[in-house]
Amino acid sequence: MRLYLYEKFMDAFILLPKGIQKKTMEFMDKFKQNPKSMAIHLEKIKDFRDENLRSARIDQAYRAIIHVSKSDEVYHLLWAAKHDDCYTWAKNKVFEWNSNTQSYQIFDVAEEIINKADVEAMGPFREYTDQQFEQIGVPAVLLPSVRAVADSENLKLIEKYLPQEVYERLFFLIEGISMDEIVADVEDGKVVIEDGQTDTVNNKRYFFEITDKNLETIFSSDFQKWRIFLHPSQLKVVNSSNKGSVKVTGLAGTGKTVCALHRAKFITDNFVTSNNKPLLFTTFTRSLVSTLKESLTELGVSETLVEVKHIHGLAIDLAKKHKLITEKVKILDFFDHDYKIKIWEDILDSTISHFDADFFSSEYTDIVVQNNIITEEEYLKVSRVGRSQKLGRKDRIEIWKIFETYNQKKKAENYVELGEALNLLNEYFIKEKNKPYSFIIADEIQDFSNVELRLIRSMTDEHDNDLFLVGDPYQKIYARKINFSRSGINVRGNRSKQLKINYRTTDEIRQLAITTVQGIDYDNFDGDNESSKGYISLTHGEIPAYSMFDKESEEFEFISSRIEDFVSKAPGISFNNVCIACRTKSALSDIKKFIHNAKIPYYDVTTSTGNATGVHLSTFHNLKGLEYKIVFLSGVNSKSVPLRPGNYDQWDRAQQFGFDILEKSLLYVAMTRAIQQLYITGTGKRSEWVRV
Repeated sequence: MRLYLYEKFMDAFILLPKGIQKKTMEFMDKFKQNPKSMAIHLEKIKDFRDENLRSARIDQAYRAIIHVSKSDEVYHLLWAAKHDDCYTWAKNKVFEWNSNTQSYQIFDVAEEIINKADVEAMGPFREYTDQQFEQIGVPAVLLPSVRAVADSENLKLIEKYLPQEVYERLFFLIEGISMDEIVADVEDGKVVIEDGQTDTVNNKRYFFEITDKNLETIFSSDFQKWRIFLHPSQLKVVNSSNKGSVKVTGLAGTGKTVCALHRAKFITDNFVTSNNKPLLFTTFTRSLVSTLKESLTELGVSETLVEVKHIHGLAIDLAKKHKLITEKVKILDFFDHDYKIKIWEDILDSTISHFDADFFSSEYTDIVVQNNIITEEEYLKVSRVGRSQKLGRKDRIEIWKIFETYNQKKKAENYVELGEALNLLNEYFIKEKNKPYSFIIADEIQDFSNVELRLIRSMTDEHDNDLFLVGDPYQKIYARKINFSRSGINVRGNRSKQLKINYRTTDEIRQLAITTVQGIDYDNFDGDNESSKGYISLTHGEIPAYSMFDKESEEFEFISSRIEDFVSKAPGISFNNVCIACRTKSALSDIKKFIHNAKIPYYDVTTSTGNATGVHLSTFHNLKGLEYKIVFLSGVNSKSVPLRPGNYDQWDRAQQFGFDILEKSLLYVAMTRAIQQLYITGTGKRSEWVRV
């Protein structure tokens, strides 16, 4: 016999009491041994609409719902809950094979959905035929109800009755994605990837076969669904073989890092052996490295086949190894920003110029280093598009002389800018025939610059599947220029993929977060606009709240009391499932003192100190790559969001616009760290950017 696990069963399992979870695992083990055993109590329930659904006994109070094939050889474990709740869930459920999509579907055929079919509307679906709807998986019995949909809000009213994949495809249609494109995705997902006829890409999105070997692993305390359940769009990018590099983008929560992890397993399973050079998995965020290593181990990727490295730490180590910089060299970027400015101010104290230290610092880093300019002649010719101050030839000659003084000072004091070290390493590997890596996967590429991209390109030979680059243009929170083509990486056309399904946050959180970045054109890293069309979350929860207080102490008391309530009353919520984030370090320090005095355990993400099982404390910037069930954004008001510098009003409009985009992206990042609930608090005047 074969027993398959429904992806939604995992959600039901998590909500069971610990003791019942243990009994459920024991039940599954017994079921695997003999599904027809009297101890299983596999019963047909006359009130169930689907005659092939059965109830099975976990204990006296809890039941499981199982679909039994007509041959009695294949079983699907669908749900588990208390007796009455289980029966309510299953009563109107239909479980059937859809030959149009080559996948099983589970949907609800309740009286209210049938009655709704009597309503005729001239909505967004009027132009499509029944055959087209059936091609994308709409069950025939639900066709009249779908045709009655007037708009996206109306579609949400029948969401709970539809197969989940059908709901998302109908949402895509309303968002303006063509029927032909959706049909093509369905057809791609009909590919069989295992031994059985039902093991298609579309079907494996929801169903996974349980064996004696994987039963205990699947239900271990640290198991997460992403290890086995992938959306067809994710599987497509993970398992594809490409004639060169691939770029995968997607808004927050769409599973980009999950795809990168599974891609590492795919590459190491199929192309990398112990005799090859390793695969490099790199990221911009240093704090993510240990998590990525753990996740790859959980997927079964051998440590001997992959190196997981922070891009800048790796680059400095390699530059020293190849004697491109000395062991004692000091990287200016690793010091406080003011430290570099102080060097420029010292130079300008003895040099006459109408440009200030901030200008020289950004001009050198953003133009000279970014473009790897070595000579005055190169600087006189280089494009400065995007820089606010226009320069004539005379200005550039004057500026270059001061750059030379800066370089002399750096050399004398053993300093180097990070980008300069990366450029030296890039030039070394361009000439070096023996590249260090066989394949490279890079996560969080929106935070890279062209300097890092050029280096990545030079560290492996160009060949099939060489680079797999993952990121979200909407989460770009640093003013670094990035363009794949200019960095020697070709990902145009079908080498650029986009993910659209948000798995992290509820749709209510997604809707609020997207308002912060709506109306802004975000570059897709290659000169075109990144589209947010079709971006959808398939889970729901409370609408985010924005609460203002007269006093900071009142705000902090509200946050601490809500945390205590969650931990003491909400199922599955521990202190470390909660994060409090602030826009600045000083604001974070204030809330930390209050939490400490309230005797609530806490862990400071910014310094990696404290009790790891406590509430996590972070700045908005340090939230990158993290996620929590509950997030509090504290100290949010008109002065902190956006947090504009004192000389903001003196900037030209282009500078102001560019700065505000980064601030909006930062707010978007902070909001989308929340999985279930998002609370925003502050004192003073509300921020106009939070549209609650």
